Amino acid sequence: MDAPKFRTKPKVHEPKGLFFGKSGTGKTSVALSTGKPTVLINTDNGAEEILSQNKKADIQVADFFPAASGSGDEKENQATRKANSETWTELLDTLRWLASNEHDRKVLVIDSIDAAETLACDHVCYQKGKASIGEFDFGKGYALVRDQMSTLLRACTFLNESKGMEPILIAHAAVRRNEEPHLPAYDAWSIKLNKNVAPLFMEWADAALFLAFKTIVVPEQGDFGKKRNKAHMDENRIFLTSPQTGIEAKNRFNFPSQIPASYDEYRKLISDFRNGKTGD
Repeated sequence: MDAPKFRTKPKVHEPKGLFFGKSGTGKTSVALSTGKPTVLINTDNGAEEILSQNKKADIQVADFFPAASGSGDEKENQATRKANSETWTELLDTLRWLASNEHDRKVLVIDSIDAAETLACDHVCYQKGKASIGEFDFGKGYALVRDQMSTLLRACTFLNESKGMEPILIAHAAVRRNEEPHLPAYDAWSIKLNKNVAPLFMEWADAALFLAFKTIVVPEQGDFGKKRNKAHMDENRIFLTSPQTGIEAKNRFNFPSQIPASYDEYRKLISDFRNGKTGD
């Protein structure tokens, strides 16, 4: 038996980013501000104004919008599921093309993965002849959706490791109930994906960052002598970078708990970490 092949040096790739947050916080703006040749997998139809204001940016766009559900008529809903199934297949085919062909794209942005999950759900339902994921027994439908979303992640990983692309995935945020054996149940902001799918993306990302407006909470005098706390937000946006009360976030670069929501600052901190400059 031959000796195992061990290695002593790390494999350094472009960082795998996941930016999530509530609507209107600027997730897409940050992701499209890299200044590098970018391909945008556009499933959310929320980038048009940003693109129109950034006409000099080298961004190629491929649209894969989920079709809206019909009025409730099953024939219309079946047509919607068929259309979304075909769109999902086209999205994966686009990623396969990027993986199989030479091109100059350096950044892959998927905006958003929760809209992509809608396509994957309808694809599974259409392929299996179901009207909804809830029609599957014992959660089998969600397991099939997980498989489809895993295929998307594998494509992103291949493009990252074999094509040198930097994947930046965008997601909306939602409050999810968390239950851990050593803690009482609590609510936290997480990525807006099915609970069977969300952990895949959190584990995959090198940096899963929650984008928000910088907020200061100050006590104020309310009516009848009662005190209340009031939140004051300014125009500065920040990334929350690590697990905090009410936020599911992570990073592998020893970021401070809050950093400016700037792509340049994000990459500078990664570079500093990899060059041993953290804390300077």
